[in-house]
Amino acid sequence: MNTQIVFTLSDIGKFALWAAFLVILLYFIFILRRIYIALKDLTKVVEENRTQIDSILKSAPGITKNFEQISKDLSSDISAFNGTVSNLASITEKITSIKNLKEKFSKEDSKEKETNIE
Repeated sequence: MNTQIVFTLSDIGKFALWAAFLVILLYFIFILRRIYIALKDLTKVVEENRTQIDSILKSAPGITKNFEQISKDLSSDISAFNGTVSNLASITEKITSIKNLKEKFSKEDSKEKETNIE
């Protein structure tokens, strides 16, 4: 009576593939279980806070409208401020040019005085 068991490489490969498939299947089952638990907890939280969620959803359009109005007001204020800044820039430029002219004339006057003294 011959009691030898023979495994071929094909048999070992099939065994490895089935083992990998089983591991992946178990991992997938654990993931689905965690998703189920998370959804159950989420449903519980939503049911417990239903009144607060409903009140927030009712007030959301008013909040959005107020935000849009504030954005428009801020935009107009910023555009007015930009005009003021450009006016200040032009005034500063004029003052600087006047100062440069004054310095230029004062240098010329001092040169004339030096030439007259000699």
